[in-house]
Amino acid sequence: MEHKKRKKKDNNRGINYLGIDYGKSKIGLAFAPKGLLATGFLILPNDKNFLVNLRKIIQENDIRGIVIGMPLSMNGQISLSTKNALRFIAGMRKNFSGQKVFTYDERLSSKEAKRNLPSSKFDDAEAARIILQGFLDKQKHKKENIPYLL
Repeated sequence: MEHKKRKKKDNNRGINYLGIDYGKSKIGLAFAPKGLLATGFLILPNDKNFLVNLRKIIQENDIRGIVIGMPLSMNGQISLSTKNALRFIAGMRKNFSGQKVFTYDERLSSKEAKRNLPSSKFDDAEAARIILQGFLDKQKHKKENIPYLL
C-alpha cells in the first residue's frame, strides 16, 4: 500500500488578494489571483464613490484578502500619513468586515514605483503591486522558515 505525503497547505494560495496604496487624492490597486503574482490593476480617485467602486471590484474578483500599505517614516515612526492611513484601514475593516485586512510596511514603495515606471501615470498601481508582492513574498518566506530581511 502506497502512502502519499500530504503537502503543507499554503494559506495564501488559492486566495485572491487586493493590494492598496492609499493616497489622499487617489488610491492605487493591485491584484494577485490565487495569491501568486501581484500585478498593477487600477487607480481609483479617493472620492465619495470610492467605497462603492471598491466593493464592486472586490465582488467581481472574489477578493478574500486586502493588503494595505502602512506609510511609516524612514525611522519607523508614525507620521501624519500614517495617521491618515490608520483611519483608512479602520474604515476598510469596518466596511469590509468579511475580508481579511492586512497591513504591510510600504516605505520606499512609491519611490520604487516611480523608478520602475518613470514616466507613467500608473505609479500608484505599481506602488500597490510592490506592497502586495512584498506581503506575499514575506508570507511565503515565513511558511518556508527562510529568514526574511525587511
